[in-house]
Amino acid sequence: MRISAARRARTGFSLIEILVAITIILFAGLLVASGSLAGNAIVRRGHHTEVAYQAAHQELERLRSLGVDNLPAIPAGAASTSYPPAIPAELPGGAGSVTLTQVTDDLLPTTDSSTGLVQAAVTVSWAGNGPDQGTTTLTTLIGKVQTAVGSSSSGGDDEDEDDDDDHDEGDD
Repeated sequence: MRISAARRARTGFSLIEILVAITIILFAGLLVASGSLAGNAIVRRGHHTEVAYQAAHQELERLRSLGVDNLPAIPAGAASTSYPPAIPAELPGGAGSVTLTQVTDDLLPTTDSSTGLVQAAVTVSWAGNGPDQGTTTLTTLIGKVQTAVGSSSSGGDDEDEDDDDDHDEGDD
């Protein structure tokens, strides 16, 4: 029994076909791996951005809770002062600053401390590798709460809520 040369050539794969298939599979694997690495870098940058935002937000909330009269002192004759905030350890190369600036009603810097209005700006930055670096800055105004003459400072909002409740009951 002799197998013809044509039939023998049709059974199985040649070495060239196997090498081409392996090359294609390896190339596809490299594409998937590089896409995965890029995705990981994007996720890492997003995480660091969120951590920086949360650190800046927490510092602003701490300053708001102090109130304008209890903020760190701005030196006499100066419009602003700065100090470093707490930086989370998970931010690579993390740094930042908190700047408190006395401002007028028009939000212009002033050395007049009687305005009762302070602009607080918190900046948090990090220096990761490649695209994983950035800066987050949050700003707010902190001022004295002024109430109208003859009204209580705590009753105004509660009365409005009661009026809304009465109005809702009337709709039934």
